[in-house]
Amino acid sequence: MFLQFELWKQCSFGCKFCYNNGIPRNRDKVECMKKVLDILNTKEADKYSDFGIIGGEFFNGEIDTAEVKKYFYKIIDCFINKIKTGMAKRCLITTALMFDDNSELVEFCEYIKNFQSQFMICTSWDIIGRFNNNTLKNWQNNMLFLHKNYPDLLKYQKLADEI
Repeated sequence: MFLQFELWKQCSFGCKFCYNNGIPRNRDKVECMKKVLDILNTKEADKYSDFGIIGGEFFNGEIDTAEVKKYFYKIIDCFINKIKTGMAKRCLITTALMFDDNSELVEFCEYIKNFQSQFMICTSWDIIGRFNNNTLKNWQNNMLFLHKNYPDLLKYQKLADEI
């Protein structure tokens, strides 16, 4: 079974079709992540084998304070611990990949490098409403970067084989 959490709504891209457009984005990121951690540490969460997090966005400046970063990586550590103990098979991390500075993405990928076969980067390519020339180029560059440097993060075959 799959359990996914929306950590926050903040995203600087503003895709035309995004359900977060036009709604308040004032969620307290730290408080939300504390609640997620509380849930992840329950017996109920132990019933799930696949986990995911969505934003907003994670890797375009939205991890904007040391405290937000601390709790974001506490969630990642919780996922890693569930993988190590055999309680989780896979963790999906959703990102638009449209940023021109991928340093936060690289930091994340390095953090989970030893577990990249159990993590998956989820993104999408939409013909209408997502890209301008710059964000399309960034998406393509980030995809190529991930394929070259962290290929297991993009392997969808494992998931497709299980469906």
